[in-house]
Amino acid sequence: MLGGLTTVNEEHITRVTREQWAKLKGKTDWKKVKGMSEAEIAKNALEDPDNPPLPADFFDEVVECTPVSLNP
Repeated sequence: MLGGLTTVNEEHITRVTREQWAKLKGKTDWKKVKGMSEAEIAKNALEDPDNPPLPADFFDEVVECTPVSLNP
């Protein structure tokens, strides 16, 4: 809903401290990524079913907004 509050499903939110976050390990194989060409990276991104490309007109109707604190 534009201009309204968005309900977030608390079931999938994991809260961690800054220290815990710093210790987390990602699943990205950065050595493999650094060894790939830009063309290979782009090809892999386009083939990723979880990351479809945005339509060309995606940003045509973007409205800039400033977040408002819910806890003033």
